[in-house]
Amino acid sequence: MNAVDNEAVREALINLDRSREKERMLREQANNLLEGLEIITSATGTEDMLGRLLKMVVSQLQCDDAFILSRVDQAESGGEAIEEGVELYRCIGTTHPLFSQQIWRGGQVFQRVQEGQPVMLFSTARIAEWLQQPEPVREQSNSALLISFPGEAGPILIAAVSRQRAYFKKIHLGLMQRLIPIASHALHTLHINEKLQSEIEERNRLEQYSSFQAGIADMNVSVLHNIGNSITGSQGHLLRLAHHHKSLYSLVKVLNVIESWIGDEPLPAERKRKIEQVSQGAARLLEVSVGEQGAVGEEVKALERANQHIAEIIQMQRGVSRPILTANWFRIDEMVTDTLSMIEEALEKRLIELRVEIQPPLEELCLPRNPIIQMLLNLVKNSMESVDEHKLKNPDHQGQIFVQTQQVGQGVQISVRDNGVGVEPERVETIFLFGESSKERGTGFGLHSVATFVNTVGGEIEVQSEGRGRGAIIVVRLPVNMNEQSE
Repeated sequence: MNAVDNEAVREALINLDRSREKERMLREQANNLLEGLEIITSATGTEDMLGRLLKMVVSQLQCDDAFILSRVDQAESGGEAIEEGVELYRCIGTTHPLFSQQIWRGGQVFQRVQEGQPVMLFSTARIAEWLQQPEPVREQSNSALLISFPGEAGPILIAAVSRQRAYFKKIHLGLMQRLIPIASHALHTLHINEKLQSEIEERNRLEQYSSFQAGIADMNVSVLHNIGNSITGSQGHLLRLAHHHKSLYSLVKVLNVIESWIGDEPLPAERKRKIEQVSQGAARLLEVSVGEQGAVGEEVKALERANQHIAEIIQMQRGVSRPILTANWFRIDEMVTDTLSMIEEALEKRLIELRVEIQPPLEELCLPRNPIIQMLLNLVKNSMESVDEHKLKNPDHQGQIFVQTQQVGQGVQISVRDNGVGVEPERVETIFLFGESSKERGTGFGLHSVATFVNTVGGEIEVQSEGRGRGAIIVVRLPVNMNEQSE
């Protein structure tokens, strides 16, 4: 009786030890899976996630290598013709470069795995998929464990391999079956995130392009106004040239009459006196009209200057229309003058007082000149529209805009202050977002494009306002030399 009891106790103790060992193994597996989940889900991209997954498989299964296969179409087959009913696979991730160099031809084993049935190969020596591979690949994978999980373009096969035959057991299969759903979910989540990121980048690109086009449209209006002003001035010069032409043509008629008076016979004294008077008058008229300082020459020079001014306006507009951020050295005062000349007529028509202050010692910048012209043009135009909005409710309001540049530390600060409608405190942080505007009729394109450019060259931008109806100031801080900033 005691012998029976002792045997039962020993068997119970053995079972208890086995249970504890099994519990320890399960706990260790659970911890490993949790660790694997953290590693896999923290991946930064699909390629990173697959690499982490393979390392996790090798670590968990204590095997030699692992690789992942995905089906390819004819275009990806490397020129190899795909037979009807035969599927080709390429390696999209591996722990050993040996496997990444091969195209795998699918057979019955791959078909079973692709249909969702895991396969343990105690030996790959007679497996069709391995027989086609070169000897180094076969030597590196004498036994294999294959399992599949859904991918975005179809099932993905993952193979754990060992140089040792009959290496894989049910415990390895269990680990893989627990790990694969986690990897599948992480891969799907990464795919969604990458797709969303791509859509966000495309939307940002379209928004930037729309902002750029809106700025170009505004500049085109200003350019046409300035060209119109130059043409109007040219018409005045042309009228004066026509007047001088008429006077000179009259002189030709007088000289023709004098010529008819002159003959072989001696002239009377009175006619000689008249000829002398006419000659003196003609000389004076020619000196005034076509002499070195004559009016005709001055009018021609004025027309040349007007023509050159139109050419410069067009050249400036063409340069600004190209969104190429190439830095070059330029004088800041000349840049401000060129910019304000494109909008000065609009300011004068609105009776808006414009003040400009360029503080020394800063004189030159090495930045993309034409985009900076567009930036400043957008800022001044925004202030002008803000003043217009304020005048709608206060017709007697005297609009003012103050443009200031100064050196601050190692950079330059450009500020544009106005006494327009202002910005509510809650909108100060969002005013540069696409489509945002503090004005009732604003589009929000201009300030968004300004902020995009400023951020691109490594600068900062902010808006300050005491509230609605109190005006605003936009402050832009830029590096003096964008090339040094990028380094």
